[in-house]
Formats: sequence, structure tokens, C-alpha cells
Amino acid sequence: MKNLLLGILIYTNALWAQNLGQNSYSIGNEFLHQHRFEEALIKFNSAIASDSTNYMFHLKKAICLVKMDNDKNFTLAIESINKSIFYNPENVKSYIFLTRIYKKTKEYEKMFQNFDLAILHEKSKDNKLEILFKKLKIAIKIEKFKISESTLLEVKKINKKEPRILYFEAEILEKQDKFLDAVKKYENFLMTDVSLSWKEKTHFKLGDLYYRLSEFPLSNYHWSMCQDQSNLSKISKFIIKNNNPLKGR
Repeated sequence: MKNLLLGILIYTNALWAQNLGQNSYSIGNEFLHQHRFEEALIKFNSAIASDSTNYMFHLKKAICLVKMDNDKNFTLAIESINKSIFYNPENVKSYIFLTRIYKKTKEYEKMFQNFDLAILHEKSKDNKLEILFKKLKIAIKIEKFKISESTLLEVKKINKKEPRILYFEAEILEKQDKFLDAVKKYENFLMTDVSLSWKEKTHFKLGDLYYRLSEFPLSNYHWSMCQDQSNLSKISKFIIKNNNPLKGR
């Protein structure tokens, strides 16, 4: 009888602590959405104190720390995410968030390791593809071409008909100063069934490449297809900087 009562008491206390943790977590989320980060952090710490095994409590604490935009918080955020991973190693969001932190701190090797862990644990082929493209985009930007090429191979294994393959192949060629080859890839990409935003990005790229190749009428044509205000602003600044050689052509 005593053992039964003790068991009930332990269960009741655990349930009470869990509910208290969930309540603090919910309030912390509200504060987080309101950008009241210090108050949110207090609530997430309170939630963890009530239930230290809940992986989401640790993950949200990490997110809060990073949003406070203090470099010193990155170390604490990484510690929190690692605890989150300890309690749920299958949660892909934890690895993705680590890639963002390591990108900010320019620890690229660790960033790519966590991309690989996210890809490994992701069950959905579509989601896996999007993670691969995020990894690919950064690899190209920082000119890690071996990683870019191996990532493209992984993309092709999932879906070799994915149109964005052409776009990123073109970006790699562009980064390697192989402008004519890049132009062909971008032009081929424009002929595929992609969204208007992707077409806009590609027209902007082609305008820039044709300009570098002194093909000013083609450059003018592709830039004239751009509608996004940020692209139009870039084009205007570029033309003014280079003495407006497109004028009158």
C-alpha cells in the first residue's frame, strides 16, 4: 500500500512539474514572438527547471539566445541545442539551427557537418532536397567547390530532373569565371518550368554576365525583365558606377 501511494505521489509531482514547464514554455513563446527576449529567456529557463528532458525547451532557449544578438550568447546557444539533440537526436530543426549559428561564426566545417546530420535524419525526400540546396548555396558562396559538386550529386540521386540543378551548376561556373558556360546553363534554366522569382534571379544574373562579356544589348534585355525593386536598385547603381554604357545601345 505504501509503495502504491509513493508511486502515485511521484507520478503526480512529475505531472505537476510537466504542466508547470509547459505553461512557462507557452509564455516564453509569446514573449519570443513579441521580441521580449530577456523575459522569454527567464520563462524558458523556468520550463527547463521543471522538465529538463524536454528537447523543445532547450531548442527554444537557444533560439532566444541567438535572437538577443550577442556574440557571447552563441556558446550558450550551442550548449542548449546540444542538450536538445541529446534528448531528441532525430529532430532535424536542431541541426539546421546549428548550421545558422556556425555560419554566423564562420565555423564552416562545423556548419557543413550539421547540414550532413540534418540530411541524415530527415525522412522526407522533399525536405532533404531543400536542406541540400541550402547547403549548396552556402558552399558556392564561400567557394567550396568540392562540397558544391558532391552536394549536387546528392541532389541528383534524389531527383535528377530537378530544374534548380541547372541554376546552381551555372553559379559554380560563374564563380570559376567560366562565363560563357554559365550563360548556357542559366539560359537553359530559364526554359524550364520554374517560378517567377527564380526567373527574376536568373534574368539578373544573365544581365550581369552579358555585361561582363560586353554583350550590352543582351545585358539590357535581361535586366529589363527584372521587376524586383532590390534588383532594379542594384542595376541602377551598377550602370551609374560604370558610366552608363547601356544607354543608347
